[in-house]
Amino acid sequence: MIGDKNYITIGIIEPEFHSEVVRTFILSLLSHHIKLKVFTAFWVYNQLNDLWECNDIDWFLCDDSAGILQLVRKESTTLAQCHDIIWTSYPFLNTSFTIPIIPTTQSVVIHNLHTICDPFSHLIPPSPLGLLRILKYLPVLLKRNRIRHVSSFTRVLLPSDEVLHYFESQKYNLPVSVISFPLYLNESSEIRNETGLVKIAIPGTVSTRNRDYHTLLEGLFLTSIQRPVEVTLLGKFDEKKEGRIRKMIARLREHPLVSIQTFDDFVPQSLYDEIVKNSDFLILPVQKWKRYGPVIETFGKSTLSGTLQDAIRFSIPAIMSGEYSLPPAIEPFIKSYHNAKSLSLLLSQWIKTGEYRRIKEESISSFKTFDHFYSAGKYLSNVLNSK
Repeated sequence: MIGDKNYITIGIIEPEFHSEVVRTFILSLLSHHIKLKVFTAFWVYNQLNDLWECNDIDWFLCDDSAGILQLVRKESTTLAQCHDIIWTSYPFLNTSFTIPIIPTTQSVVIHNLHTICDPFSHLIPPSPLGLLRILKYLPVLLKRNRIRHVSSFTRVLLPSDEVLHYFESQKYNLPVSVISFPLYLNESSEIRNETGLVKIAIPGTVSTRNRDYHTLLEGLFLTSIQRPVEVTLLGKFDEKKEGRIRKMIARLREHPLVSIQTFDDFVPQSLYDEIVKNSDFLILPVQKWKRYGPVIETFGKSTLSGTLQDAIRFSIPAIMSGEYSLPPAIEPFIKSYHNAKSLSLLLSQWIKTGEYRRIKEESISSFKTFDHFYSAGKYLSNVLNSK
């Protein structure tokens, strides 16, 4: 524990919908016996129902993300009493959103590093649609509003040590202190009893935008399946928009040993967590990069994948697209594939031999390195030393 628990209070503000990020900060800071004042929308609050009864958290809620600034201004006196305020996300490309003036230090998490530090070197390809998107955001990028917003904070928090190393390797520069606050945390290391049914979860919205579902489903087609398998596509699946995926899933459902579960709406957090926790392993078909506004962000370097956190949080082995740059501590329980054939070979082996159980049993110590106390330690030292 750093400091006296009776005097250290941290404010947390989530202006968007990143409930999983808010959860990480809450658990990390609570492990140091910090008092928290959390400002967010009811939607985020409802995803964190297991934390409602915590005596060390005061909740300040608004109807939606649009009301967060009004709530923060209304409670500015309350926030001024905090040792620091953490914005767990911030809409840097929104010119109408400005940081309120509060007489205490404020930190901000940057989830999309290229957008802030070097957007023009990472613009999306100049297709007709791409050019329209670039033109839409060009005034914001030219005015350097994002840098002006950053300079209004006391410090920047990057979501992993690897993103911080990338920041340093690229020789990026920001006008405030930059430290890491790792968001990958382990909460459970239970080993599921063998039932004969292999449960596979694929977390995240079912979309080809940031995930390669075509390679994933083609790999499943090629897999030799000789025992019952249940595959859950754990995210909203808009079958009208994703017609090709729908057709491939229909073909997979014809296999006598394969059942596939999908959801046509948002999956409640409690159900989402339960399915992940009870899975034998995950498949993470993450693309090499994602688009944020007009900017390309590279997974594992300038941004993180939330689905990888699902694997770490519940100690679930995963098979992941080889495009992702993995930190060394994760490598023991994540196996990579590079195309449909290599995926099918991994799946065939794991399903036939139960390889995922051996990997999980041998990787428990690796999972436990992602602990709450470590994540918050460097940040709290920085806050207390700046006072």
